[in-house]
Amino acid sequence: MFKDIESLPPGVDFVDVVRDRLQRAVVMVVIIGPRWLDGRRIHEPDDLHREEIRTALERNLVTIPVLVGGAHFPSKDDLPEDVQSLTRRQGLEVADTRWDYDIGTLSEAIIAGLARSPKRQRFLAQVKPGWPDGLQWQWVTDNPTDNDLE
Repeated sequence: MFKDIESLPPGVDFVDVVRDRLQRAVVMVVIIGPRWLDGRRIHEPDDLHREEIRTALERNLVTIPVLVGGAHFPSKDDLPEDVQSLTRRQGLEVADTRWDYDIGTLSEAIIAGLARSPKRQRFLAQVKPGWPDGLQWQWVTDNPTDNDLE
């Protein structure tokens, strides 16, 4: 898991780190709040959030739009052409009144996306069948010292 502000040490190039992480990502969650379109950042060609979404869509990552705070799903016409396919992705709503249920549904969707990961499939192909018992899923990272998974 990568959360930009909490995962970046001082002094690193934010753009370079985000681009690197997107090259290794399998699932991306796009949080859409009620004012997500108000600032119109998504319409700025060089905006990093737009680039993150565009890259995820181009790489065909499992991209899950998540509506929070009573937000409504944007229409295709609300978005720039290079990220309009976000509107074709099945989204989820996370509401305060059913937080546990909604977060459980989101977690299941993320786990399912991770399970389809080609990297995970390559890893499992190297493991003897049945080991360990009850193997469901696991994190697979390019860097074994990657602390983003803690």
